[in-house]
Amino acid sequence: MFLLFFSCTQISNRDLPKEVETYNHYVAQAESFIMEGKYDKAIEYYGKSYDLHNYMFAVDIENVLICCIQLKDWDKSIFWVEQLIKKGVTIVFFDSKRFELLRKSRKWENFLKSYEEIYSEFQNTRDKNLIDSLAVLKEIDQLQYCQIGIEDTKFADVIPVTIQVDSLFTNLIKNNGFPSEEKTGVNIIKDTILSSYPSFGVLLRHSYQANSNYLDSLSTKAVKNMELKKEVYRSIVNDNFSFIVIGNKIYEDKIFTTYIADKEEIDFLRRKIVFKYSKNKEGFNFYTPLASFENLEIEEDGIYTFLVDYKE
Repeated sequence: MFLLFFSCTQISNRDLPKEVETYNHYVAQAESFIMEGKYDKAIEYYGKSYDLHNYMFAVDIENVLICCIQLKDWDKSIFWVEQLIKKGVTIVFFDSKRFELLRKSRKWENFLKSYEEIYSEFQNTRDKNLIDSLAVLKEIDQLQYCQIGIEDTKFADVIPVTIQVDSLFTNLIKNNGFPSEEKTGVNIIKDTILSSYPSFGVLLRHSYQANSNYLDSLSTKAVKNMELKKEVYRSIVNDNFSFIVIGNKIYEDKIFTTYIADKEEIDFLRRKIVFKYSKNKEGFNFYTPLASFENLEIEEDGIYTFLVDYKE
C-alpha cells in the first residue's frame, strides 16, 4: 500500500512567490469557512484565490463549486463546472450525488448543449506526448517496485531503475514542461472522484526514496509556478506519521504532532480530517494525507490516540 506523509519540507512560505503564498492563504481561509458552514464566505475567498492568476487547482474548483450548489447559485456553479472540464474532467464526473441539485437545474440543461465544445478545448491543448510518456515511465516504475519481496528482490535492487526513470522524466519535463493539470488532465478515480494526488506522483515519491536529485528542483519550480500544489508535493517528499490509518480507524501520533510537526498546520489538518470523515455530507474534497498500515496493532497509550473512523 502506498504511503502518504505530511509535515516539514524544503519548501516554506518564505520560498514562495507572494502570489502563491497568498493563494494558499486564501484557500485555507475558504476551507475554514466551509468547516463552519459559511459557504458565502468560502466562495468569497475562493474568488480571491482565482483572481490572483485567473487560475485555481482542480480540487479547489470542486470545493467552490459545491459551495455554490449549496447556495443554489447556478450561474457560478456552471462557471466552475466549465473550469473543471477545461482540465480534462468529463461529463461522467458530475453523475455523483454531490452534484444532484445542479443536474436538476435549468442551467444544467443549457450547459449540456455546450459541453462538447468546452471539452474539445482541453483535447486540443493537452500534451498527448507528455501523457503517453508518463504512462510508459509509470509502467516501468511499477513493474520494478512490484518485484520487491519476490525472489529476494529488495528496495536497493530497484534504485538503479528509479534513477534511470528520473533521468527520463527530467528530460521529458525540460522538453515538454511540467505535467500540469492543463497539459495532462486531472487524476480521476472511479469516474467521479477527483484526486489531488497526480497520477505521476508515485514517480516523484520513488525519486525521493532513492535519494535522486533529478526531480527535486524541477518539482520545486513547479510549486512556485502554480503547476503543482504545495501541500501535495510536501506529502510526497516527507516521512511523517502524524495521522495514520489502521483498519477503519484514524489515529494521531502525539509524538509527531506535539514535538515534530508545525503546530498551526497540524491543528488545521486535524480539523480537516475530523470534518472530512465525520461531518462532510456535502462531499467537499479536502486533501488530508494519511500514513496507512494494513497490519499494525497499537494501543491508545498516550502516544496513539483515536481521532475518527476512516471511510473510503
